[in-house]
Amino acid sequence: MKPSCLEMVAFGPYAGRQTIDFRDLGAQTLFLICGPTGAGKTAVLDAMSFALFGQASGTERADRKVRSDHAPADLPTEVCFDFALKDQGFRIVRTPAQPRPKKRGTGTTTQAATATLWARPIDAPEAEHGEVIAEGVSDVTEAVEERLGFG
Repeated sequence: MKPSCLEMVAFGPYAGRQTIDFRDLGAQTLFLICGPTGAGKTAVLDAMSFALFGQASGTERADRKVRSDHAPADLPTEVCFDFALKDQGFRIVRTPAQPRPKKRGTGTTTQAATATLWARPIDAPEAEHGEVIAEGVSDVTEAVEERLGFG
């Protein structure tokens, strides 16, 4: 698997939108994620794991903890991960179950977790999602595990 682009919104320590474009690495096949303690390095790996499998990469970070404590209440947590397997591109967009402001009245309600997996050309424009392969949290996880060959 080769990562292409990772976008995290209100995820982990990131209160807003953070995008990591792995395509900037060009033909490099090895890269280092480095920085001081608390800089958000593990959050990058957590976001990839969450997009692929619906859970963070470590057992100490439960699913309910993927939402940033610093994010505004009206900004939903979402991860969009583009990657390639051999000559096929894929995009996953996943959101955790999370509180959101009620549309009417005051207070919050819980929005259910969502997930969608698309097949797309490796060189597809950013705005183009591609063809839906699977929708729903468990169906997307199953489709990813099938393609990767592991869970």
